[in-house]
Amino acid sequence: MKRRDWLTLALLGCSAPLLTLHAQDSRIIPVPPASGTRTDVTNQVEPGNKAAANKDGSTVAPTQDSTTTTEEYHPSFSERMSSIRDCFYHPISFSWFSDLAGANENVLRGDIEDPTWFKMDMLFGRFKGANTPPMLTTSLPQDSRGILGNDGTSVLFGNSVSMQTHYGFRATGGLWTEPTQSTGFEASYFLLFARSSGVAFSSKGDPLLAAPYFDAIANQQAAVPIANEALNNQTLQHLTGSSDIGIDSRMQGAELNVLQNLVRGTRGRIDWSWGYRYLRYDEILSNTIFQSQDPPTGQTFGTQTRTYDEFATENEFQGFNVELRTQWWWGPLSFDINGKLALGAIRNTVQVYGNTVTASPPQFQIVHHIGGVYALASNIGDQSFIRFSAAPEIELGIGYQVCDQVRMTVNYNFLALTNVMRAGDQVDNRINPNILEGNGGNPAVPVRLNQTSTFWLQTFSFGLEYRW
Repeated sequence: MKRRDWLTLALLGCSAPLLTLHAQDSRIIPVPPASGTRTDVTNQVEPGNKAAANKDGSTVAPTQDSTTTTEEYHPSFSERMSSIRDCFYHPISFSWFSDLAGANENVLRGDIEDPTWFKMDMLFGRFKGANTPPMLTTSLPQDSRGILGNDGTSVLFGNSVSMQTHYGFRATGGLWTEPTQSTGFEASYFLLFARSSGVAFSSKGDPLLAAPYFDAIANQQAAVPIANEALNNQTLQHLTGSSDIGIDSRMQGAELNVLQNLVRGTRGRIDWSWGYRYLRYDEILSNTIFQSQDPPTGQTFGTQTRTYDEFATENEFQGFNVELRTQWWWGPLSFDINGKLALGAIRNTVQVYGNTVTASPPQFQIVHHIGGVYALASNIGDQSFIRFSAAPEIELGIGYQVCDQVRMTVNYNFLALTNVMRAGDQVDNRINPNILEGNGGNPAVPVRLNQTSTFWLQTFSFGLEYRW
């Protein structure tokens, strides 16, 4: 069969053979099948009849050589499109209470006759909020210098960070391999596209901007100046600066399961499945700081500095998945309650990177330094771990049967994943000022924390399911 024929067959699931009963004149009008054969009866006589009908409606006497001929029937393009249009403009008619009583028990059993399905969902996802130490502060008055604990200091980024809504899709396809629909297969994939949750501030000196930390040598809070006015009789010179800090995150997953039917009736069914599940969650916490000092006498520009910190985490889960799914029908509506549990291993990878680029007058020679503010020589690098992890999930859904083969759905999913590395949890705000200035020394802090936590995801989805 040509590819074009397969495409038209898939589009015309809603134009399967139907019989429409007209109560006014008790006529039954057949709707042509989407594909198959057409039988022309010529000079055929049934036992007990005295005459047979020709194609033109005339009658002939019965003969012994009357025959039945069969030829291939191919509906026209207009017939195909009309069937699809009728599927949506003339949906199935239901009598709600008679259907509940069982009078129309075969009206909506498209899932029994149609063993193959494909569903596409549009996803709206919210991730569990992130936790980071305070990484950007301001102070009023500026004499507090953005140091935590001082009067007038407030946090601009850090502590609890709310994640933005992520958008994506989920594609699901499957088929029953037996006419009784007792065994089948299903595969699915979802993706929530990357999105950033953060802030960006710039200042010409007022308001003050600073990157706070805990001085591991003096054993007290301190801060790296980003932008401020000249303070303390010029001991802290005027700085113009900016900070762009945020968390980029995305998630994807896939499943391949074997389906087994447990119970099936005219009002619902219960199935269970087992198979393979894959999940991946990535985060990148980045902080870019630009600073500009006042130009010295006779120069147009002062020293320019760019500082960059990056903490990236990757979490790949692979495990064995078990699911119990239930579906109940009420007229054109369907209700789904599904529960999943996947057990397996998760590979955590953390990557820490930082650098500083400085250009100073008069030649403005560019100098590179290893380390930023929170990513320094003592914690820069990458490391991987493999840990046990569990991924429970619950799904609630409601659907509306548009026609025999098309169903619209709305779903809510809650997914949890244990032992996940979040980027903000890897930031150690204990800093040795000597290492911050590019020198060595003890204590060798900050360090890679390698902390894990339980991550969760909530999604709302709107989908369209097609069966054939």
